[in-house]
Amino acid sequence: MPSLNSGFDELAPKAEVLIGDRPLKPEADASVLAVEVSEDIDALGMFTLELNNWDLKSQAITWSDDAQFELGNEVKIKFGYGNQTEVVMVGEITGLEPEFSSEQAPRLVVRGHDFSHRLMRGTRTRTFSHMRDSDIVAQVARDAKLTVKASRTPEPLDYVLQRNQTDLAFIRDRASRIGYETLVEGTTLIFRPLKPQGKAVLTLDRKDLLEFSPRLSTLGQVNEVEVRGWDAQQKKPTVVGKANDYNVVNMGRTSGISTTNREFGKTAYAIIDQPITTSQEAQAIAEGQINRMALDYITGEGSCQGNTALRVGRVIEIQGLGKRFSGNYYVTATNHRYAVGEGYRTHFSVRRNAT
Repeated sequence: MPSLNSGFDELAPKAEVLIGDRPLKPEADASVLAVEVSEDIDALGMFTLELNNWDLKSQAITWSDDAQFELGNEVKIKFGYGNQTEVVMVGEITGLEPEFSSEQAPRLVVRGHDFSHRLMRGTRTRTFSHMRDSDIVAQVARDAKLTVKASRTPEPLDYVLQRNQTDLAFIRDRASRIGYETLVEGTTLIFRPLKPQGKAVLTLDRKDLLEFSPRLSTLGQVNEVEVRGWDAQQKKPTVVGKANDYNVVNMGRTSGISTTNREFGKTAYAIIDQPITTSQEAQAIAEGQINRMALDYITGEGSCQGNTALRVGRVIEIQGLGKRFSGNYYVTATNHRYAVGEGYRTHFSVRRNAT
């Protein structure tokens, strides 16, 4: 990778690829054309390496059969500038895609995913009894040989069914149900409450942005979420959980919920298709759902010069956009890309629940 030799320039964009904690062989490193890492709060993390796959001297294919790119090899990808780089993804090689064309030399795309791909292999049907959601997620993660950091959920549940689902779909359903989120850092699965609040890890001014397009919409904003359970003894439905604006930690002064109420009147959203046994469980679901819905008030996509601080699950501050759109945003997706001749760029998606 030609620019990797610009170590004398501390501002030179840089990408480093390590296979099994070892740098690429110099010949392979010089063949790298692009490195890309994509993360999404609702999807598998993915990386791609694009390499020149042709040796002019020997007139032969170079990397398609090389042991460095064996399926299952662990890959660590760093981005940064000069000697200052930071790990953005650790994953495993899951696919190889050679490309042959009459218009250019053969290329090889090495594709991989973060360790959550281990939770996508096949579907399962099984039950969990008298366990907290946090304990269920910990068991599922350990079964996939992942470590886990799970924030303790309120109470044990009598019965939980994983019905013909992948492990990843199952734990994301459990997370979404109570306003939690799942992230993967290296070989660790993180299961925690949705965190659209807290101190911003990065501040971007308008001059730092190559582009940014926010959208504000009151559609989908509701004033109250009700969760209705079934009383097995009395044989009738009963409202057992409610959440409203007071249960939302706002990222600004005026929430989308209160604005929608003021301009268009009060609205409510009922959940009646969830198995619920206690009022505490219903309340957790209600609060989780209203927090997720509130974050759709302002959404946006943007790009800037490459910045490793832009990671999913973090809060950033964007300034210089006027009063309504300046402030803290929650990062939900990122794409880090380094390419020879193009440099390093980061694209990102964000959400916000207030102005």
